[in-house]
Amino acid sequence: MASDEPQNGDGPARRGLFQRGSRTRWLGPILLAVALVLLIPLARHLPTARSVRLDVTDPGTLTGLELTWLEGDEALRSTVLRFGARQAPAHIDTAIRVTDGTYRLQLRIERTGGVTHVERRVSFAPDVSLVVVPVP
Repeated sequence: MASDEPQNGDGPARRGLFQRGSRTRWLGPILLAVALVLLIPLARHLPTARSVRLDVTDPGTLTGLELTWLEGDEALRSTVLRFGARQAPAHIDTAIRVTDGTYRLQLRIERTGGVTHVERRVSFAPDVSLVVVPVP
């Protein structure tokens, strides 16, 4: 009776798919694929830098601007900008690091004629690279 298996240590050993050497060779790529499948959905919930452009109406009268980002009632970040007379730009580019979702942006707008307060809702989505917010 002939057998492909070595007997008494004679001849080379054959390795099948389920023997140790074969299994460990495929283990690394399989674990990497499983890790990627599990981590990709989690990456969507990580904060990323979001670009925001503030379009200023009548920039010649703007002397100061305070931006406060809120998630619910929690303040995430505040920024204060000051400008000399007639030196405010018409567009102000800024960024905030947040996850996808809707946030509140409170604006305190200082002009030569007084101060106004405005609140905007700003939504960030994965496919949006720039959000434009009007500043009255």
